Amino acid sequence: MKIIGRKMIGADNLQALAGTAAELTAKRQLRKPLLEAFDIYKSNVYYGVVSETEEEHAAVLAWYRSLLNLEEDALTVVPDGIMQYVGGEH
Repeated sequence: MKIIGRKMIGADNLQALAGTAAELTAKRQLRKPLLEAFDIYKSNVYYGVVSETEEEHAAVLAWYRSLLNLEEDALTVVPDGIMQYVGGEH
């Protein structure tokens, strides 16, 4: 087999890796930018740049815990407050 190119794995590719040794590595690669976005978000909340309701806070914490546990839903269903910080400089 000849490799003709490489691209970053996407969450939609996880099903193809299910049960393989590469699955855990792929999930960690997908999680990294989400954790970076969470760090920006929580700093903005802490400093009062962004406000959140108690419900939003509970939802973000639940998502964060799921993300730490590498649950597949957490990689694809990201809270709106976090999503605005994914993939760019803010």
